[in-house]
Amino acid sequence: MEAENHSHIVLVVGRRDYVLETLSGLLERAGYSVLTAMEDDQVIEKLKSAQPDLLLIGGGVEPNSRLGFRRFVVSQMPEVKIVEHFGGPATLVSEVNQALGVRGAMAN
Repeated sequence: MEAENHSHIVLVVGRRDYVLETLSGLLERAGYSVLTAMEDDQVIEKLKSAQPDLLLIGGGVEPNSRLGFRRFVVSQMPEVKIVEHFGGPATLVSEVNQALGVRGAMAN
């Protein structure tokens, strides 16, 4: 059975365009709607305007920025899940599926 995740929006934050392209491509193939942001102000703007279901923070994002995103989400949008992804793309979709409670994900 294919994942029922087409209604989920994931905001992917990273500092390198090739990383954002890779991560967003994997998530889109898994059925997610994906937004990306590289700059801190873009992240906050997209959180407010798109109201994603999950904020995915890539490994290259600085600790102070990570903390700022977490504080914003916890105080302003507590329904948004947060995944901090460190490492290769192999576990990305399963981490997102688990955070969102999606079952029956497509095999990698």
